[in-house]
Amino acid sequence: MWHRSLLSFVSVNSKNIYTSYALRYALVGGIMKSIIFLGIFLSSVVAQASFFQTSCSNADATVKTGVGHRFNGVMLISYTENGVTVPVEFINEDIVVTILENTELRRLDRTTCVPGQSGGGGISKDVWSHQRVILSRADQQAFADNILVSSDDRKSIETDFICHEAFNSRTSCP
Repeated sequence: MWHRSLLSFVSVNSKNIYTSYALRYALVGGIMKSIIFLGIFLSSVVAQASFFQTSCSNADATVKTGVGHRFNGVMLISYTENGVTVPVEFINEDIVVTILENTELRRLDRTTCVPGQSGGGGISKDVWSHQRVILSRADQQAFADNILVSSDDRKSIETDFICHEAFNSRTSCP
């Protein structure tokens, strides 16, 4: 390491110890600042901001699921005695979602990358689909009495979803 040998040389041959430490600090500090600057510069060139979210809901919005940056979980609507609806949230690990059918309805793939032009750009994807699903609790327990379910034993909810999957990202273009 050339900077260590240079620092040792400066320390040995310097009559003023303060000059030696100041020079040592300047050399090491300058090298570290250059390395940090280079690291930040290189990472900012390839840094990519992105977003993804998959949201599903049944027709009357009593069952909603989500995975992504905005919402992660399952929301079921419960009913109070006076008819007021209250959302009950579960984390994804607490609910098992079994997809019986999945039909893609519409897909949009977009990019701002131009063939043959290098540099940065963006990509995005939007997919809308219909899913027939069964939701059940991971612990096999029954849902609460005030949650609208479709099975007699209150252990599952079978419903139809309309889902929207959204993804976008900045990217390097080839």
